[in-house]
Amino acid sequence: MRKIMMLAVLVGALLVGEAHAVDMKVAILDGQMVMNQTNAFKRAVDTMKGAREAARKQVSALEAPLVEKQKKLADQQKVLAPDKFAAEKAAFQKDVMAFRSKVEGIQVELDKKEGSLRKQISDVVRGIVDKLAKERGYDMVLPKVMVFYAGANVQDISAEVLKQANAALDK
Repeated sequence: MRKIMMLAVLVGALLVGEAHAVDMKVAILDGQMVMNQTNAFKRAVDTMKGAREAARKQVSALEAPLVEKQKKLADQQKVLAPDKFAAEKAAFQKDVMAFRSKVEGIQVELDKKEGSLRKQISDVVRGIVDKLAKERGYDMVLPKVMVFYAGANVQDISAEVLKQANAALDK
């Protein structure tokens, strides 16, 4: 991963150097800031908090009967024949596996929901960047985190993208 990041930084640096050599028009974008500061992202955070809390309650409701079964099983160990206890324990383990599967499904759904919310914002931001790049004649828009130095001719379009993203996403 580190090698990939270093390669990306080197390629970005070479592209910026090349851009100056052929008079390319370059802009930079703080994509993370734009994503995190959109009103839609803030709403998504609140939505996900609610969804996580609902999921937590759902998991707790699924877990409560298992806790009771576990206590009952511990009590039964003293009075049941070994083969009966083994059968009860096996049934309990199946219930635990089913519980884990349901919890995993709940987590997958949360992840899908969060991914969908992020993708909606990301798609709008990407469209705005494309539109601005075409309108202003940028040959390249680089992520700000990959640019070590940007001269006066390199525009930071982050604020404008954020403004337009909020306008588009708040409709």
